[in-house]
Amino acid sequence: MKKIYCFWIFVLSCIFFIGCHSTKNYDLKKDKIEKVSKNNDSNAYFKIIGTEPFWNIEISEEKISYSQIDGVKIEFPYNLPLIDKFAETKIYKTVNGNGSILIKLTKGSCSDGMSDKIYEYNAEVEIIQFKKTTKHKGCGYFVANELLSGTWFLSQIKSKKISNNQISVVPFIEFDLENNRVSGNASCNGFSSSFILKNDKISFKEILLTRMFCEDLTLEKNFIESLNEINSYKVDGDELKFYKEGFLEMVFEKK
Repeated sequence: MKKIYCFWIFVLSCIFFIGCHSTKNYDLKKDKIEKVSKNNDSNAYFKIIGTEPFWNIEISEEKISYSQIDGVKIEFPYNLPLIDKFAETKIYKTVNGNGSILIKLTKGSCSDGMSDKIYEYNAEVEIIQFKKTTKHKGCGYFVANELLSGTWFLSQIKSKKISNNQISVVPFIEFDLENNRVSGNASCNGFSSSFILKNDKISFKEILLTRMFCEDLTLEKNFIESLNEINSYKVDGDELKFYKEGFLEMVFEKK
C-alpha cells in the first residue's frame, strides 16, 4: 500500500513539474513575440511582411532589419536599391559580418493570405547567415502610405477652428505617395503640389492653384501660406497635424 501511495505521489509531482515547465515556455515565447512586435524601427519607411512562419522586414535609411516571431532579429547596413523602372522592380542587397540579404520588390497587388488587405509590392527575400540560406515571399508597402492614405479635411489652422457652418467648402488634402504629389481644395481654388517626405519631416514645393473667383479668399490665403511653411507632421489616430518649427500650424481630420 505504501508503495502504491509513493508511486502516485511521484506521478502527480511529474505532472505538476511538466505543467509548470510548459507554462514557463509559453510565457517565454509570448514575451518574445511581444518584444518583437514592440521593437519596431520608428524611422522605417518601408515594411515587408510574410507568414509561415510569421516574419517582417523594416527598411530605414540607416539599416535593414529582419525579424521572426520567435524573437530572431538580424540587422544589415542600408544600401541604396538598384531600380529597374521598366520591370518596376527594386533590389536591395547588403551584407553584415555573418552573411547577406537580397530583397527583390516588384510592383503589383499582393495579398498576405491572412486578411482582405491588398499591398502594393510583391517581395522575394533571400537571407544567408552562417552559411545557412533562408528564402521568403511576402508583401511590401510604404509606411507613409498606410498613415497618410485617405482624404484629410482641415479642422484647425493656427489657433482657429474650422467648421462646415462657417464656409461652403472645407479645405482638404489627398496624398499620392507613389508620385510624391498632393492635391485638394484650399476653400475656393483647387491646388496641387509636390512634396518631400523623410521620417517625420515634410515640406511642400511648387504649390499650384486654379483661378476661380471667390468673394473671400482669407482662409485660402492662410491655408496656402501655412502649407508653404510647415516642416514636420504627425498622424495621431484620425488626425493629421502639421508643424512649423515644432509649433502646431494645421490640424486635419480623416472622414
